[in-house]
Amino acid sequence: MLLALFFAAYGHFYAQALVDGQSVVPFLVPFGVGAALVLWTMPEIENPPVNVLNRLYVYFIFALLAWPDYLALTLPGMPWITAVRLVGVPLIVTLLICSFGSTAFRRRLKEILAAENVLVRLLIGFMVIATLTVVFSHAIGPSMNRLFVAYMAWFGVFFASCWHFQEPGRAEKFAKYLFYILLICLVPALFEAKYSVLPWVGHIPSFLDVEDPNAQRIMQGSFRAATGIYRVQSKFSSSIGLGEFIAMSMPFALHLLWVSRSKLLRATIILVQPVLFYIVIRTDSRLAFIGYFSSIIIYLFVFAVMRWRQLKTSILAPAIVLSYPIALSVLLVLSLTWRRLYVKIWGGGAQQFSSQSRADQMKEGLPKVFHAPWGHGIGEGATTLNYIAPGSDFPTIDSYYLSVALEFGVLGFAVFYGMFLWAAFKASRTAIETRNTDLLFLLPAAIALLNFLISKSIYSQTENQPLAFMLLGLIVALIYRHKLERTGAGAFDASGQKRLQLPSF
Repeated sequence: MLLALFFAAYGHFYAQALVDGQSVVPFLVPFGVGAALVLWTMPEIENPPVNVLNRLYVYFIFALLAWPDYLALTLPGMPWITAVRLVGVPLIVTLLICSFGSTAFRRRLKEILAAENVLVRLLIGFMVIATLTVVFSHAIGPSMNRLFVAYMAWFGVFFASCWHFQEPGRAEKFAKYLFYILLICLVPALFEAKYSVLPWVGHIPSFLDVEDPNAQRIMQGSFRAATGIYRVQSKFSSSIGLGEFIAMSMPFALHLLWVSRSKLLRATIILVQPVLFYIVIRTDSRLAFIGYFSSIIIYLFVFAVMRWRQLKTSILAPAIVLSYPIALSVLLVLSLTWRRLYVKIWGGGAQQFSSQSRADQMKEGLPKVFHAPWGHGIGEGATTLNYIAPGSDFPTIDSYYLSVALEFGVLGFAVFYGMFLWAAFKASRTAIETRNTDLLFLLPAAIALLNFLISKSIYSQTENQPLAFMLLGLIVALIYRHKLERTGAGAFDASGQKRLQLPSF
């Protein structure tokens, strides 16, 4: 009788929500509770679907980075059904089935996570903080939606990454995927550079056409207000988003030049650089310019240091290392004296408006951070700041540093950025210690995270955030394999080729 009464009330309020055009997301809670009960009572699975998990993980990479997030299915009262959610939800469900249904899976995952317990504790701490901030949110519904996305695309993807990258060869495949996706993103970018419009505008099927002001604004493209220059953005929501992805994928492309055995792949990476640099210029983004060259500068220096350590008779490696102070000094002088380079790095009159906006936002936002140091709720950074730029109709926030402080509070800010700094430090230190070719992918991962932290100073959107959490999982998994080698559970031959013997699963 109680169950019948519950469903009668459920049906009434669900129908009322549809009629009123309200969100029906809260009505999914019973399904979530039922799914949790199914997982809790699940019997032991002898063969958990790990192959499905790994396959979905690869699909998620392409769904995240190769498909525009604003081209999605829309149902009344439901959030957008984006490609990320379409693949991400099955990915997380499969991860939960493996975790709850297999003791062997849980045991192995715990071993992987224990290899870098500081990073894992920071991440779990940030998960707790992000969850608690919903209590302090002025808009609990939107914050719950953002929290769901964070659990799926940030935290869940992190644990899936820890599992996925434990197997030899997958880090190299991941680097290739990033490069292939970069090539895919260059195609619409070149079309934009020529015609100043996205290639799919006017050709979107009705079932993917999102009637949302933000989506429509993104598809209109953007122009630099002071110069009228069209800013290339490819599949991303802005040119800065494209620049952030270039900065995070470029270190892996450079690393493939060193470790890949495919001459065709190495030749493609070299030949595509002029095209990539042209797109970097056409983004009219300082972030894209700085990220592109910082990847080359940092990677070349670390490569030379490692080469010098491994090959004492090398002449080129110490020459590169010892010439860096002079080269960087010359670059600094040129950036201050050469007007065109100065504008690309430090900004000029056309970029002054953006710089001034960030300064104004910081001035208005810091008092609000210290007024509520526990945070204002996940996803509520721009609303809390309530900064509306001239010519805009909605609140905006430019720096993700300020966003994190406003949304997650002072402690959340420290934990979030401490997590990425610690990961970059551990990855770089382990990369210097190892001679295993496969584990050397820790090096581009560390550089990509540093570029990510730089980009967050001027870019508050989170469309590339799942990629950053993927890199955290990659780092934990490769550190786990490095510790297996040191304890004798794995080995590599004298040439440094990967030959790791993992415990059988």
